Amino acid sequence: MNKRIKTIYILTIFGILAFCGLQTYWLLQQYENYLANESVEIYNDIVEAADKMVAGFGQSKQDDKMMMYHERKTTRGDTATYSGTIAVLKQHVDADEAESIMDSLISGGHPLMVEEKYTYQDVDASKIDEKTFNAARNRYVWFGKTPFPLDSLEICLDKTLDIQYRAELVVETPNRLWEAQLLRPDNLFRLIATVIYPYNPLKGGAVRISAEVPISSVIREMSILLFVTFIVATILIVCLVLQIKTIRRQQKIADFQKGYTLTMLHELKRPIGALKLFVSFMRNPRLNDADRREALDNGAKEVDNLASYFEKLRAITYSEAYEAPLSLSTFNLTEVAKECADNSKANIKVQGNEDCLITADRQGVVNVLANLIENAVKYSPAHSQIDIEVIKHETSVEISVADCGRGVPDADKARIFDHFYRVGDNKDVPGIGLGLAYVRQVVSAHGGDISVTDRNGGGTVFTIILPQPQIRNN
Repeated sequence: MNKRIKTIYILTIFGILAFCGLQTYWLLQQYENYLANESVEIYNDIVEAADKMVAGFGQSKQDDKMMMYHERKTTRGDTATYSGTIAVLKQHVDADEAESIMDSLISGGHPLMVEEKYTYQDVDASKIDEKTFNAARNRYVWFGKTPFPLDSLEICLDKTLDIQYRAELVVETPNRLWEAQLLRPDNLFRLIATVIYPYNPLKGGAVRISAEVPISSVIREMSILLFVTFIVATILIVCLVLQIKTIRRQQKIADFQKGYTLTMLHELKRPIGALKLFVSFMRNPRLNDADRREALDNGAKEVDNLASYFEKLRAITYSEAYEAPLSLSTFNLTEVAKECADNSKANIKVQGNEDCLITADRQGVVNVLANLIENAVKYSPAHSQIDIEVIKHETSVEISVADCGRGVPDADKARIFDHFYRVGDNKDVPGIGLGLAYVRQVVSAHGGDISVTDRNGGGTVFTIILPQPQIRNN
């Protein structure tokens, strides 16, 4: 059984750790997805602002000048590349004159009509479409000799972005970039998204814009997901913890059942064995009347012990104290205390009000006092004095039983009235841990209260308070 319980413990703990690990991994994946979405939004805003700035710059550059180009395509194996020449004329010309100027330019001449000339080569045809390539030609001319207006771009970005950013020029990129490129954050705690915007693809000119991704927006987007995840994780972990507690409780119940059975067998064996001995003794024909009476008295005491055990066992079957049946009557509490003291044949001193009449279950009160006296005798040195005091109040009566025993540790005082609970290692002292539980149940059934305190000089004091509508005196 223990191996099975340990296996369940290990599997349960492993399940908790595995769940927490998988949940954390899943949340990190979701976090990265939201972070990627935020980065893409920043990328779109930056590209839109840069495109507007470049388009406005190009419009101011075109004015009335005419641009012509001559392009050729070279195929080598599976690779096709473009090379060409771009010419910017000083004024508009007709088609025939433009063709003549371009032929002269290609053949090496320098017509007076040409204001600027630009060349490009080894452009990979598979990586560029016609629209993008035409735009690249224009940018090649615009930014051929004019520096990229970084300050103008920053003005556009300030109007578009509401987050911190940093823009810097990249003089020449190792490979031509035809479209803006997004470099997502590579650190989950330093969220920097980088956009490389190619303002002059043919020449390799680009601008790098680094923007800080606001983590607050990512967390805000994940708020519902985080809340639901937290609730589900809490429920599952609580269920697993309750499972562990249930397993431990079942193990304690199993251990208790085994210990309870052994204890009951041990405790009941003594009075039953004594009764068998008395019955055998009574069969002796040579037994005189005095010995016979003594044997009968001893047998009666053992029968009373058995009855007391079964009374306690019957009492603990009630789930609540108010379910215990009471047979109420009016009697003198002090006289009952003295009778209990006389029956125990121990050194007991009873003091207090001599005329204290109460209404209660007389047999229940007798059993309570008998249990407290029995415990006091068992846990006190031989022939030490036990003090019982009866004090009447206006609406209640107080009974205290004080001994000179070893006392009750503070850690055990809260549990001393639990069923089958015994203080420390008391295997040498007979008992099954039901006496004080029975006492508390009877007292609670009367609506009273019982407490345990330390006695000055050593020992224990049990104090019972029984409420009374009115204390009556003779």
